[in-house]
Parts: sequence; structure tokens; C-alpha cells
Amino acid sequence: MIRQDPLLSYRRPGMPIHEHGAIVYPNFGSVEGTREFMESLCQRHQAAASVPGYDAYQAAAELQRDFISAHAWQGDFHGRHSRILMNFVLEQSGAPPSAVAEFDNDLLTSFSDWIDAVRAGSSRYKQWQDRVFELSDDADPVTIFDLEPMRQLYQEMGGSPHPFTPEAQHDGEIYERLRSQLSSNE
Repeated sequence: MIRQDPLLSYRRPGMPIHEHGAIVYPNFGSVEGTREFMESLCQRHQAAASVPGYDAYQAAAELQRDFISAHAWQGDFHGRHSRILMNFVLEQSGAPPSAVAEFDNDLLTSFSDWIDAVRAGSSRYKQWQDRVFELSDDADPVTIFDLEPMRQLYQEMGGSPHPFTPEAQHDGEIYERLRSQLSSNE
């Protein structure tokens, strides 16, 4: 996989990570070591927030990327936690949370592109939020999230409007083919 994508590469421990993110998988050795790392993340963020000209999108993107890079505990949910932190930072600065289109790109894109993605995701969230206030309380999520073209394409490709009838038998291959078709048309 590393041979196929120049952004995926092995970095020896101690090598600086400049433009692209990396998963470090540190061995903190103890709960205290993990706590120290988390405190250093907070301190760096607080220091950045006190600098004149503070860019909340840059700070949120950096905190999210540093957090996800560390994989500070064993198990899952590092990505979810990192995005919660990112959105917390944005909301604390008065910006809307970020509905990042491709959150798996956090480590596989340049830092400047990731900041742009976080900023665009915040704008997307704000548009959705505004649409919710404009529409009636019973507005269809397809309308709120501008998914009508996707729904039409889904139905044209043979998708039924309500594909998962409770207690009915379903052909998983049909839905996998449909998902592949929809993904290839994005």
C-alpha cells in the first residue's frame, strides 16, 4: 500500500512529521504517560489560541490531527474522539462544527488541505443548520441535506424507496452492487 501512495510511508521514531500526518502509535508506558501527552496537547492548543490572529480552523484541524495521530489508547474510536475535539474547539471559538466530507483524509492530505476541508465542513454544517430553520419541522432529511439527486439516482438504478422492510428477506448482493454504482457516480 505504501508503494501505491506516496503519502503513506514509514517514519522512524523521532523523525519530524511536517506536511502530512502520521499515526505514531506511541508507547506511553503508563496511564501517567498518556495523561502527560494529553495535557501537552491541551497546552499547545491553549498557547495557539492565545496568539493574535488565532485561526480556529487551523487550531481545530491541528488538534484533531495530533490527537488521531497518537492513538493514545488501545481499541477503537480514536477518529470519533478526534472529531469531537475538533468540533468542540470550533464551537468554543464561535464557529459551527465541521461536517467534513471525507474525514478519513485527515492523515492522508496535506495540512493546508486538511484545514481547508475542516473550514468547508463548517460551512456545510452551517448551510444545513440554516436550512433546518428555514424548513418546517417535518422536513425530509433528503431535502435538508440536499440529497434529492442521490435519491433519484438510487431509484433509477433499481433501488426501492424503502429497501429494508422489517422481517423481510433481503438480497445483500443487490444492495452491495447498488452501493458500488452510487459510489462510482459521485
